[in-house]
Amino acid sequence: MKYLPQNRLLGMVIASVFIGIGAGIVILASLGLIFSPKILGQGSGLLPQDVDPQLGKIAPNFNLDDLDGKEIQLLNDSQRPTLINFWATWCPPCVAEMATIQQYYVESGRSFRVLAVNADEPPEDVQRFANEHGLSFDILLDPGGHVQELYRLRGYPTSFILDSDGVVMREHVGLLTESKLRNYLSEVGVAQ
Repeated sequence: MKYLPQNRLLGMVIASVFIGIGAGIVILASLGLIFSPKILGQGSGLLPQDVDPQLGKIAPNFNLDDLDGKEIQLLNDSQRPTLINFWATWCPPCVAEMATIQQYYVESGRSFRVLAVNADEPPEDVQRFANEHGLSFDILLDPGGHVQELYRLRGYPTSFILDSDGVVMREHVGLLTESKLRNYLSEVGVAQ
């Protein structure tokens, strides 16, 4: 009988540890720090903390829905250079560069992919913006901003230029001018 209180105390300590670990996992998951089902295009949803875009390396993969609800994967079999553009409707430089991106996208015969990742705004606002500006490339929704965190954004707009193998060749923070866009894309084989 003497040992019963010690066993009970040990049981309570062990139970408390497991409850604490469970609560910690729930809190981290709710903050999007350890689970994000669409990041990396994998069912497990685990987000490696050491993955970020690096020049000369394969871009971190992701899946996001477009405005029609179709899931788009960054790294697929398209074998085309890709421009990933992180933007927002409330960002004046983002608005200014959209016309340039759209024009060059059409002029090049759609020889590269544009994945315009929105800054977690309501889909109806994003759809209205796309319609008003006549955008014909893929506009992606990033609920919770998980892909923006994955790409370690420092500001809007930010663009990444990937070659046809998905390797990050350029990162550009700020307004993407027509000459910069043409130069970056020519470096990955898009004809001017």
